[in-house]
Amino acid sequence: MSVRDILRNELDEKKEYFSEEAYNVLVTEIVSEFDNAIISNRQDKIECNDIKSIDAKRAEVLTQNSISDILISLKKFEESKGFLKSNINLIGIAHKLSTNSKYLSKTINLHKKKSFTKYITDLRIEYLLNRLQSDSKYRNYTIKAIAQEIGFNTPNTFSRAFYKKMGMYPSEYIKTLD
Repeated sequence: MSVRDILRNELDEKKEYFSEEAYNVLVTEIVSEFDNAIISNRQDKIECNDIKSIDAKRAEVLTQNSISDILISLKKFEESKGFLKSNINLIGIAHKLSTNSKYLSKTINLHKKKSFTKYITDLRIEYLLNRLQSDSKYRNYTIKAIAQEIGFNTPNTFSRAFYKKMGMYPSEYIKTLD
């Protein structure tokens, strides 16, 4: 039974107190007001959904602005060679870039197409490749010294990362440059 039927039944119980004409006018007015209330409620829901849609679009714009800000900050981070510091982590970099770790991680995943760790590792190895090409004294460093110089905590971690990226170990690569 609908709300409209319940309302009509309630009115029917009170019918004896009204003349036929007064009763019909009363029922017509009440049903009309009820219908208007339903239409108004639907309109309120539509307006509420419109507001939610607008808020979602605003959030999307803010997110795009945040992503742009993060990408600009990452560019500065790369130019300053902040990736060469050892013991850097997602939370620390996010703090330095004035964002949170979730936004930073998602931005790197989406725009750099890699994880935070892979991003840092790739930056370090690319830096090293450039240095080995441009500065021959770098070729005389030990693997341990190179690892420390570019931010790796151990020579083994550095060698594995280098091999993963280049398909050869650092010592093999250096020999090809001489």
